[in-house]
Amino acid sequence: MIKVYGSHMCRESRQLQENLDANDIRYQFIDINENLRNLKRFLRMRDNLDIFDDCRETGDIGVPLLVPDDGEPTLNWQQWLQDQGYRVDGEAQQCCLLGEND
Repeated sequence: MIKVYGSHMCRESRQLQENLDANDIRYQFIDINENLRNLKRFLRMRDNLDIFDDCRETGDIGVPLLVPDDGEPTLNWQQWLQDQGYRVDGEAQQCCLLGEND
């Protein structure tokens, strides 16, 4: 099953959920703010995966993170949906630590 790491407080995470729901895609939403275990799992990926290099440099949190069934995590969920043949509404962005994308 697809996993989505995000936060219910993050507009972009909610946007990804809306797109998944609109396309009838089953997924597990893992809210990084819900508990420390979720946050630690996310931070382990954020600290070690190359896809987060720009996020770490610019101060972006790096959510929403989509982890498809094949296990290849992506921050570009919009492109992933399009590549799978799904319709996408809205423009993909990443949440920022500075709160600019609240």
